[in-house]
Amino acid sequence: MALQRYLMRPDEIAPNGAFTQFCGPDEFGNHWDELLSRRMLKGLGGGSPAPRKVMLHLMPPGKGDKHWDDAAIRLALNEWEDAGRRFPLAWLRVRQAENENGKETLTPREADHLSGKLAEQGMPPALVGDILRQGDETFLLMDTRQEEQVRAALARSGMTGEKQRDFTPAECMQETRISVGSPRLDAVVARAFHIGRAEAKKAVTRGFVALNLRIARDASREVIAGDLVYHLLAGAMRVDELSAGRTEGRHKLRARIPVGAKLMARG
Repeated sequence: MALQRYLMRPDEIAPNGAFTQFCGPDEFGNHWDELLSRRMLKGLGGGSPAPRKVMLHLMPPGKGDKHWDDAAIRLALNEWEDAGRRFPLAWLRVRQAENENGKETLTPREADHLSGKLAEQGMPPALVGDILRQGDETFLLMDTRQEEQVRAALARSGMTGEKQRDFTPAECMQETRISVGSPRLDAVVARAFHIGRAEAKKAVTRGFVALNLRIARDASREVIAGDLVYHLLAGAMRVDELSAGRTEGRHKLRARIPVGAKLMARG
């Protein structure tokens, strides 16, 4: 099946399941219905509380023990840190190798281009799950099964990576509060990512916006608390609270946005 190209072992699904490489909503969304109908999805692991990519745990057909509707995905996102320990994931603190200027930390611009720079060195984007910034430091989520390849790509790019066992992605989230006239997806995207309503609606209908890890093309769909809203070209946002505002017809939205770096567009 087409999904096989995302597996680490493309020849078969191991009897005890198989972890995929990192996939974005646009990459595995088309296979979601197939996974559900064949009861193959066991779990998922992400990066931050608002992951832009996730790693899937697939089971042999008919062995998956959960039905992955929106409620199940919201629950998984809430519990990703516990679930993530069962996945082959690790965070690396990425720094420049020693140089004549003595500069070690990556600038925000360098962090923004990190994924693309590593891809130029032959590292598939599917090995990078997320990139976050905490202060001046840059952290990369990697697939530990491919650690040698990741480190080699970093070295060729003049960088080093140090494993961070105590890194807490939640500390890289900024809280934001906004007011929206409607909980519609296009209205929330427009306010959250500072774009026009018409542009937001176009982004949704053209497949550039994901809701709870799946591409959502219905601009009128309403967002609720617990949802993960992800504009593939602008960033991610986790909705913590959505309630009626003091002004009639307005809604208050409290959310968290990761202080991250850009991943390769739709990659």
